[in-house]
Amino acid sequence: MNVSKFYYFKNGMRFVHNYKHEYIGHAKKRWVDQGLLDVYRKEFLSCTPQYYESAIIDGRITVNGQKVKTDYLIRENDKIVHAVIRKEPPVIDQTIDIIYQDKDLVAVDKPASMPVHEGGSYKHNSLLSILENDYNLKGLKTVHRLDRQTSGIVFFAKNVKATNEFRTALDNDQVQKIYYARVLGNFKQTYGTDEVEVNKWVYTENFKLVLQNCADELDLTEETRKTAKTHQIRVHLKALGHPIANDVIYGGKYRNNCIENQFTDEDFEDVYQNKTDEKDYLFLILWLHAYKYTYKDISAKTKKPCWAETDFKL
Repeated sequence: MNVSKFYYFKNGMRFVHNYKHEYIGHAKKRWVDQGLLDVYRKEFLSCTPQYYESAIIDGRITVNGQKVKTDYLIRENDKIVHAVIRKEPPVIDQTIDIIYQDKDLVAVDKPASMPVHEGGSYKHNSLLSILENDYNLKGLKTVHRLDRQTSGIVFFAKNVKATNEFRTALDNDQVQKIYYARVLGNFKQTYGTDEVEVNKWVYTENFKLVLQNCADELDLTEETRKTAKTHQIRVHLKALGHPIANDVIYGGKYRNNCIENQFTDEDFEDVYQNKTDEKDYLFLILWLHAYKYTYKDISAKTKKPCWAETDFKL
């Protein structure tokens, strides 16, 4: 595993050292003849108008390499640069197991809390960046994704041919998938054993969702259905009256207790000032896990997460 200047580790979390970053853009047609500060106020809502005003005055937002006034009227082809000290959210410090690898593909067990690829607030703390840093796996191409809070199997391709073949197999329902989810209530008691007609809008024939109930009686229900995309599982389970048990966004109520070293409020404030109330959502380990993918003669399977075990204590 490579040691990187980007990362440091604390309280069971992987942090990224703050670093300089420039957001570079060119004037859009709708911005022409509008005031620079007005454009930032209307279109860039991640910071307050007061922040953008001070950034323009201090020269952290420049136009064509020059400091300008807040009421500068944007012109066609203007190059606008916003220089920041970037603070990335930390992710869970968990070993990323390489489940399968050949000359064309690699499959890994993604921990919850990290996105698959760079985007939004995440760059170095994305799965792709960590694989490049820790395992020297460079140039991997995404063929599918998991939500940031979801754990489990993620495949990457190493070349264009393998990328196209895997994506085509996914589109044609030729990749078999098994997911685990822990839900509220007793799914089997609600719907019985023959649920094809009830849920045919949820699952594909090559998609199996194993539901571990959060009820007084914990029984395991396996089902194969006709489906939509897997990122909609959370919404579908809520609609069925059995939301993922710790998915507080969609009706769950339990807190995760699989992490020994929880992220502290103090650590959180170092990254996001005055947003401690968002900590639980940011580091939610969703009780939804991509357990097994089968593609051609490749079978990639992870260990069960702790919450999928029958003796798991809520």
